[in-house]
Amino acid sequence: MSKKNKTWKNVLKWILLILLIIIVWILYIIFFTRPRSVNLRTKDVVRKSDLSQIQTAILIFQKDKWERPQLSQAVNGMSVRWIENELISVWMSYIPWDPIKSNLVSWLWDKTITWNYMYMVSTRDWISNWWFVLMAKMDEEWSSNRIVCDDEENIKPGDDLASIKPCEIVLKWESCSNYNGVCTYISTDQLRYVLIY
Repeated sequence: MSKKNKTWKNVLKWILLILLIIIVWILYIIFFTRPRSVNLRTKDVVRKSDLSQIQTAILIFQKDKWERPQLSQAVNGMSVRWIENELISVWMSYIPWDPIKSNLVSWLWDKTITWNYMYMVSTRDWISNWWFVLMAKMDEEWSSNRIVCDDEENIKPGDDLASIKPCEIVLKWESCSNYNGVCTYISTDQLRYVLIY
């Protein structure tokens, strides 16, 4: 075999190897990257749907009983599961869990080893204990309407809910901030969906 033929064979082997690497990379992107993103988005959609159902049950309870569920405890924030009996008594057949079981912190100020949504009653326009907040941790920025940087920028007991402005834009950045409707986050742990009624 001539030297020229060996050179062409080596070039052909390298070309085939490069093509194989490209094909494997494309398959990896198709089967691993996109489904994970779709899966995270699906779970965020589930969270929003869960909070909407819980909101409806709380409103029905309030209409029937003329008060919020567990009003005296809920002013400090609590797990939605703690008001399970009240919600089941009026409308819900079960109380949903957060869809990601590894989501140990659904809200920042109460690091519990549970996978629940947060419920809190608070003040709005100086009217006390009539309005409520439901909150969940999100996986993707498009789902979030609130960024939680630290305790100072969180929704805390006693805050007037009228002053809480949702994020208009959410971006991953090197710092965490919530300024003029533009919210930046460092980690997805800081993403929240907040439903205020």
